[in-house]
Amino acid sequence: MFKDRDTINSMQAARALQSHIDETARRPVVAGTDIKVGQIAWECEYHGMSPDDIVEAHPHLTLADVHAALAYFYDHRDAIVAEWQERDRLIEAMQSEFPAPPIRPRSRVS
Repeated sequence: MFKDRDTINSMQAARALQSHIDETARRPVVAGTDIKVGQIAWECEYHGMSPDDIVEAHPHLTLADVHAALAYFYDHRDAIVAEWQERDRLIEAMQSEFPAPPIRPRSRVS
C-alpha cells in the first residue's frame, strides 16, 4: 500500500492532531475545554491574533491545541464560516426586534 515510511508517519501525525478536537459537541471544541474551534479561528482570522497570542489569551490551551483547531478550521472552513454568517444574521434579527434603548444623559446633582 504505502511504500514510503515518511508518508505513513505524516498521516499518523495528522490523525494525532485530530485528537485535540472534540467533534461530539454541537460545534467542534478543543478537547477537554469549552473553547470552540470557530472562536480560535475567529481570533486568528478577524482579530489578527497569532497562535502564541491565542495561547496567551487562553492559558489553559496549548500551542498544539491552537494549531490543531486552526488545522480543523482550514479543513472545514465553509461550514464554520457558514456558522459565523448564521450567528451574524441572528444578531441582526435580535437587534431589529429588540433595539437598544436610547442613552440618556445623566442628570447632574448640585
